[in-house]
Amino acid sequence: MQLNAADAEQALELFREAGVKPAEFFEQSERDRVIANAKLYEERALQPPMEKVTGGIIHFPSGYRCRMATDDFVWMADEKQYVQQYVMAYKYPVGGDDVFSLENIIQKRNEVMKANVPGMFEGSYMTTSTAQEPTTRSLRYRGRAFMETRGFWEVHGDFMGGPFVSHSFYSPDGKDIIVLEGFVFAPRYDKRQYLRQVESLLYSFEWKNEQN
Repeated sequence: MQLNAADAEQALELFREAGVKPAEFFEQSERDRVIANAKLYEERALQPPMEKVTGGIIHFPSGYRCRMATDDFVWMADEKQYVQQYVMAYKYPVGGDDVFSLENIIQKRNEVMKANVPGMFEGSYMTTSTAQEPTTRSLRYRGRAFMETRGFWEVHGDFMGGPFVSHSFYSPDGKDIIVLEGFVFAPRYDKRQYLRQVESLLYSFEWKNEQN
């Protein structure tokens, strides 16, 4: 990115006017790099279980494996010794008018996590942390509208947690809500970059009829 200004004061004013656009430019460039790398070294065996749940695919790079797959839930994992990165997808029937409210998104998330993501100890399971309220915003990427949710997960009955980000959107027939979620567990490290990597994979999602 190149910025041309007569002096430092004018350059600062240009940055103020631009707001978050410069940061978004670099974030999107990094997403594109991660997606290109995922496609180059893709684990194609992970496409069928993802397609079964969502009707589309995510491009997973080498190292990911399918940890769990059902008719309406799939869990992919890249688990290294100190850094664990995960992507999940699930769906549920559309119900009510305010399907993309924060309350509804988190309620459904907690139901799905409790049923499918157990902790290490008996009776423990993943849920959404209430220490900091999650946030949502409406986004559009390459023609696909979705609700982005950011927050923190924790394990009920254990001392584990970390950040998550999810994309919620309608299925093509409008009957289901599809959720793509990425989260990380890396207690020794700053988690920002690891979360950005799994978030980039969410942006690689393509409907089956859109695949190149």
